[in-house]
Amino acid sequence: MAAHPVNGEPFDIPYWQGRIREAQQVVAAEYPAGCLDWLKETEPETIQELRARVDVLKQAFLRQNVKWLSRELVSYQSAHFTVFERHRAKMERQQLKADLLGNLATLSTLPAQCAMEHRDQYQPA
Repeated sequence: MAAHPVNGEPFDIPYWQGRIREAQQVVAAEYPAGCLDWLKETEPETIQELRARVDVLKQAFLRQNVKWLSRELVSYQSAHFTVFERHRAKMERQQLKADLLGNLATLSTLPAQCAMEHRDQYQPA
């Protein structure tokens, strides 16, 4: 595989290994709890798409194509962050729904609670 030198410089393997490692660490640090399980249940095709991103990143590295590798590093992170945002939005909607249902349940018991608390005041004389 032919290297694509930048400004006449050979492909700097340790540099690009470090950049890839940094990108992976940033993605891992941002990974929301439960996201992988959510994807397995609801969007298994997205897992395949993310894996494909990793494969393309590997190919760009192996071909030592700096422009392609730079572009794929951004794409790799962006694809993951987009999935993370969808997951967070879904979790927020589920929490909001649970909170609303909890509030409705509380509100539905208020008339009975009020009647019990003030039953003496409403007893006929």
